[in-house]
Amino acid sequence: MNDKYQPVIWIVLSAIFLFSRLYNLHLLPLFSDEAYVIVRAQEVWQTGKLLGMVVSTTQPVFVWMVALSQIFPVDPVVSGRGVSIIFGLITALLLGRAAGKWIHPQAKWLAFGLTLLLPFTFFYDRTLLFETTLTGWIALSLFWPAAGLPLAILTKQTGWLGLPLAVGLHWKNKRQLFFALITVVVIPFMIWFIALGGWDEVLKVAISKTSAPLGSANIKLNLLRMKLWLISYFTWPFLLLMFMGLVKELVTSVKKQRISQILIVGIWSIGLLIFEAKVAVIFYPRYFYPIVLGGILLATNASWSILNFLGRVKQVYVRNTLVLLFWLITL
Repeated sequence: MNDKYQPVIWIVLSAIFLFSRLYNLHLLPLFSDEAYVIVRAQEVWQTGKLLGMVVSTTQPVFVWMVALSQIFPVDPVVSGRGVSIIFGLITALLLGRAAGKWIHPQAKWLAFGLTLLLPFTFFYDRTLLFETTLTGWIALSLFWPAAGLPLAILTKQTGWLGLPLAVGLHWKNKRQLFFALITVVVIPFMIWFIALGGWDEVLKVAISKTSAPLGSANIKLNLLRMKLWLISYFTWPFLLLMFMGLVKELVTSVKKQRISQILIVGIWSIGLLIFEAKVAVIFYPRYFYPIVLGGILLATNASWSILNFLGRVKQVYVRNTLVLLFWLITL
């Protein structure tokens, strides 16, 4: 494909993405957590206290962006959901970049398309919840962890879960990783120190309000819910593609005696599922939203291999029919 057309294609695809998320956005029911974010955002405007929410362990970055979105003369719920839509697009673009770099230059379109069409992303990109923005920052850390990680942590505390992923991806680049670890420690703790007024308060809030009662989580029930939600939000064809991509990367990594970036992201995503099942006392599907990073890349990897195989079929009509059937089954 001619490189000069790629910016136009990205603009068109991004416009399609935004339209798919904005269409009838105001008709989506309001969730209680969305109302909480709007209240916090309005408090920022009314009081001018940028860090007031930190006392109750609500991280500020997402609330700040939702507060800024209120300047638009539209319904505050719609404008706030616009923040999630923008970060859904950012995630799709970053996953396209990752697929183009780690799978094949042309696989970027496939990764973007899968992110656009996946029911999980389609639903949560249209909600005023922390997870879409959190995932966008973690996606940024695939390439620039020094920026992505502290912003993820300051969006939601589960942003810390992105740290093992960044270490796994960037451990060879010692300088980049070291700088990322410095920003992860300095920036969030500096914000918390300013908000709470001292290290004693930081530790008190961290211990009293953020410690999870690990033993009280019903792991079996969580795993059952996870299974049902994965089938609903990811669909069986997509889950099958993820599994095929995982097996392919495992075999390739054994042959080459090295762990690929896609396998690292995939293993991290599986670990995130297990972790959430272990600790979530009240379990919601949005908690494991960041696994779309591994899910999209693994499914893209498998899809690209299948399309390459079909492309080698000599009979044109047979090949085109098989490709069409593959896309229909996937979607």
